[in-house]
Amino acid sequence: MSQRVIIVGLGEVGKPLLEIITKRHEVFGVDIDSAAPVDRCDVMHICFPFRGKEFTGQVSEYIRRYQPDLTIINSTVAPGTTRHIATGSGKPVVNSPVRGKHVRMQEEMLHYTKFVGALDMESGVRAADHFQSVGMRTKLLGSPE
Repeated sequence: MSQRVIIVGLGEVGKPLLEIITKRHEVFGVDIDSAAPVDRCDVMHICFPFRGKEFTGQVSEYIRRYQPDLTIINSTVAPGTTRHIATGSGKPVVNSPVRGKHVRMQEEMLHYTKFVGALDMESGVRAADHFQSVGMRTKLLGSPE
């Protein structure tokens, strides 16, 4: 089943992820000073670097704006960040840091196992299913920390 997906951040991580996901789902990319032409989505990927409290506020604003059923943070974040965003937004949020070299990121995303750290099993399974639907191998972890 096709999902409506928004990818926030179209740099070294977001652009290759968009290219992979576009093959299976309806995808909208959002970069600095742009907006998706939709007001809600099934899955939203966050693909910009963690920069402390500023990151938390930015992600929370994107969740408020697009009302995703699931948000996946594709960035290495400080312990507690995923939990803080999920609690504040009241929406499911998981963490899935990216592995691989940026120069061949699309190939490496499909090569390495995608770890999914979730606060609850349902959100973790949904994220894993989403990644698997585009050909990525996943491993579900019991916590995003």
